[in-house]
Amino acid sequence: MFLTTKKIRYEQSSVDFINPKLPDYSAQCQKEIDQIQHLYRLNNELSEVQKQHNQTITTFNRLKINCRGCLKM
Repeated sequence: MFLTTKKIRYEQSSVDFINPKLPDYSAQCQKEIDQIQHLYRLNNELSEVQKQHNQTITTFNRLKINCRGCLKM
């Protein structure tokens, strides 16, 4: 959100001097925004996979506990 606001303000402002050695500010902001969004999506996917993995382990442990009870009889 912060980068998006800065990018819009930069595009709407009048720039007196542009250093040709530096990359375009708008393009650089967009790259950063894209990278942050990509990391956010990866983090969400990882959380979902971990949640599914934890549910699988819990189910397995329940089955394992129930089997121990059956074997003692």
